[in-house]
Amino acid sequence: MGKDRGFTLIELMIVVAILAILLTVAVPNFGPFVQTNRMDSIQNGLVASISLARAESIRQDVNVTVCARNTSNVNSCGTSWANGWAVIANSAALRVGDAPSAQVTLTGSSITFESSGLMSGGSDVCFSVDDGDSSTEVRYIQVTQFGRIRAWDGATDDSVCGS
Repeated sequence: MGKDRGFTLIELMIVVAILAILLTVAVPNFGPFVQTNRMDSIQNGLVASISLARAESIRQDVNVTVCARNTSNVNSCGTSWANGWAVIANSAALRVGDAPSAQVTLTGSSITFESSGLMSGGSDVCFSVDDGDSSTEVRYIQVTQFGRIRAWDGATDDSVCGS
């Protein structure tokens, strides 16, 4: 006669207890992880859109604007970054960024790149992505008048984004 194969009740209970302990440790850390990734995604999307705007301004030899998205007409600028953003050239949207989640605030001012690749207005601009939670660091994007983009998270230490 062969021996029965399978798990005993004791073995199964030990595995369930180990899983319960691991989940107790992992689940509380999952919320901040998701929120951090959400903020990183917004920051990276905006950096990509600003880079696209500068490249297209040079390539098409036109002014290209990155601005708050207008929900009623995507081919024009709106007033609230809560609706997302748009990259606009010749009254046509080249790219549209999604609205941040309700917990995340995006702030900044519209920027326009001239056909030379320089930003019109002659001064640096700062964008910030914040969820209002002190356990996650604010994300910053600085665009210089020459079109250089710098993104970082944490405390600010420059004259454009504050200190």
